[in-house]
Amino acid sequence: MLRNNNDSKISSILGPEVEVNGDVNVVGSILIYGTVNGNISATGTVRTAKDSYIKGNIESKDAIISGKIQGDLK
Repeated sequence: MLRNNNDSKISSILGPEVEVNGDVNVVGSILIYGTVNGNISATGTVRTAKDSYIKGNIESKDAIISGKIQGDLK
């Protein structure tokens, strides 16, 4: 039986030139190339690119981390 996994689809992207000062809440998954100074909450997967920077906590179903995080991952 094949299963359609919608959690792997990226619903939001923050580009490399984007800096967010505040919390980010996403229904679905997010790919982050830029900087987030705040907490991130996602119902799906949080993916961070190599040069991304997160200063805050991340809470998500799954996480694929390639950048720098200064905070907790739950």
